[in-house]
Amino acid sequence: MRAIRLQQNIKHLRQEFGFSQSVLGEKIGVGKAQISAYEKGGSYPSVERLCMLADIFQVKIDQFVYSDLTKDDEVKEPNNQYQAQKTKDPLSNPSLVRLVMRLEIELHEIKERLKKEAPDLAKKWGITE
Repeated sequence: MRAIRLQQNIKHLRQEFGFSQSVLGEKIGVGKAQISAYEKGGSYPSVERLCMLADIFQVKIDQFVYSDLTKDDEVKEPNNQYQAQKTKDPLSNPSLVRLVMRLEIELHEIKERLKKEAPDLAKKWGITE
């Protein structure tokens, strides 16, 4: 299994882009302490926040997680086995993953609003989570 280099990449890219931990945290909706935890390996970002970070730093998610972005070397492409797997799974496309996650978040927000504003209707529709 390939080594996960996410924590060092977050710190390196944050510094390269000139962001403090607080500023980066604001951009993805977490606090400075959470960014520090990501950089120290104490926790990992959710898939949603991982996608946000990859967008901010303009890197592919697999490169962000597995490649050593602290080096100026050209990033290596994933091995052929991974490439074959990737083409079969449409959700391996980071843009589609972000879209699905945004839709799930919006659906959750709509359900929460419905539970508050029309609890009888929410119950009738089976929205009781």
